[in-house]
Amino acid sequence: MLFEFWSLQVTTEIVGLYPREWRMALQLADEHGFGVPDGWSKTPPTEVPEEQARALGAALKRALPELPSEEHRQDVGAHSEVIHPPGEWNPQTGSQNPLAYFGGSDRGRVEAFVRLCEAGAFEFRMLSW
Repeated sequence: MLFEFWSLQVTTEIVGLYPREWRMALQLADEHGFGVPDGWSKTPPTEVPEEQARALGAALKRALPELPSEEHRQDVGAHSEVIHPPGEWNPQTGSQNPLAYFGGSDRGRVEAFVRLCEAGAFEFRMLSW
């Protein structure tokens, strides 16, 4: 399953995130000043209005300078397997530091999502195959 986010503005920006990536992006935004609305962690809203989209993008943009340059993932077919450096993975809770999650080349996924949010309102579509 893949979540696709489509801009409702005059742009061709489309961003695809897996459910775990969506949750990690929300956690990252929350840690950088975005108050995540109830219910968003499980499933994105059908449509995100301009004000919320821009606030989400601004929070993620504030996080960009903190993303590490080193890789923390290893591609495994259609999905990625996360490589967990010491201290960044909590086996008791199953949680990972979102800064580490989007480190290295995965930074581009956050940058693309920031551009989508900065464009204004967007909608969510769920793809399954």
